[in-house]
Amino acid sequence: MELAVNLSNDYTVMRGKEGGKAKNLMKLISHSFNVPEGFFVTTDAYNLFLKENNLYELIESMRTPIENTQYLHFDHYAEKIRRAIKQSKMPQVVIDQIRKQYELLSCQTYVVRSSAIAEDLEDASFAGQYESYLNLKTIEDIIIHIKNVYASLWTSRALSYRFKNKLSYQDVQIAVIVQKMVPAKAAGVLFTANPLSGDKSEILIESNYGLGESVVSGISTPDHFILKCHPKKPSTFKIVTKKMGEKEYCIHPLISEKECGVQKILTSREQASIYSLSDENIISLGQVGKKIEHAFNSPQDIEWAIDGNNEVWILQTRPITALERFESPIIAMEDLKGIRKNKGSK
Repeated sequence: MELAVNLSNDYTVMRGKEGGKAKNLMKLISHSFNVPEGFFVTTDAYNLFLKENNLYELIESMRTPIENTQYLHFDHYAEKIRRAIKQSKMPQVVIDQIRKQYELLSCQTYVVRSSAIAEDLEDASFAGQYESYLNLKTIEDIIIHIKNVYASLWTSRALSYRFKNKLSYQDVQIAVIVQKMVPAKAAGVLFTANPLSGDKSEILIESNYGLGESVVSGISTPDHFILKCHPKKPSTFKIVTKKMGEKEYCIHPLISEKECGVQKILTSREQASIYSLSDENIISLGQVGKKIEHAFNSPQDIEWAIDGNNEVWILQTRPITALERFESPIIAMEDLKGIRKNKGSK
């Protein structure tokens, strides 16, 4: 049984055991896009974890009261399941396969992200419902945070979302992505169609210094750029809008060699008064974004990072689920803030 699989493997043979994010990363790699090296822990590993720790019985015992209660009162049941998950032991066979993939990466810092089966459905967007963990140092850190991702499937927020969208707990399983962390000098999001206007000839980019979590979490007002595609030359772009954000905070890894996680840092006035991306960076991102849109055959919502060598890394891509909802610039701007906030739930 494959419990930990390299992201460079063939995504067409996984049969849904990788989740939405991992599948899209594997597809990006198959099209030669620049994706950080990594692997994913399959949904089979999640199911084995539940089985060997008798967690199925606990969840089943709570199914009826969870389904019968009002979604505002899920906290008690959610907390009991999460606590049991975090206190349970990862099966040794899963640890062994994780260790094998971990040793192939050989880097200093890692990222652990969720990849749930129902997470990126076009008609039931789960963006931001589950957890991501940054700047992890050891295999022990990775295993602890894989369990934390499992537990994030059982927050009261996730339960209420499934309740509202009529998804049973059996419909949602979770895989976990483990990747090298990009030492980003700037990062953010890119929409290959403009969600403010619905214009598919425009690309919208939002950016800040450091890790992209400051953008997707909504804690800072990012720099805002719009590119226009040439009508006869799709790979040729013109920057039509540059709006400097206040960039109140940026997020960077903790400096300590032993501590995991990140820190929120107040941006200096000098740094905040300079765009986080050069024009060359903006054009480069636009070109990559349109190539990804072509590969996926639909407008994409992309998370990206640029390192100190100005190399563009793609961290995630998913369909733009909210494109048709925007009816006015005022509503659109508020919804765009909502998208950033929902994407960055931590």
